[in-house]
Amino acid sequence: MGRELQELVLENTENGYSTTDFYTTAVLISQEFQVTEVTKEGHQGKVKRFHFDKTPEVQGVVMNYINGKLEGNIRDFRNAIETVKDMVYSSN
Repeated sequence: MGRELQELVLENTENGYSTTDFYTTAVLISQEFQVTEVTKEGHQGKVKRFHFDKTPEVQGVVMNYINGKLEGNIRDFRNAIETVKDMVYSSN
C-alpha cells in the first residue's frame, strides 16, 4: 500500500519529482530538499504543484513519511509549513 500511496502524492517526471500535497512538500523542505519550481494547475490555477530535483533520496523520505517512520526536527517541519504557505500565497 505504501508504494501506491506514494505514487498518489509524488509524481515521478522526466525532470524530477512533483507533488500538489501541501504536507508532503513541507516534509521534503524540512528534510532540506529544495523546491525548484511552483506551477499552477486546475481551475483558475488554484492548485499549486511543487517541483523537486530528481534524487533517489526523495522517494525514501516520502516512503518513510507515509509509513510513519520519518525522523526529523519538529521546528524544521513547522518552519517548512510556513514556507509552503508563503509559496502558495505569493505565487497567485
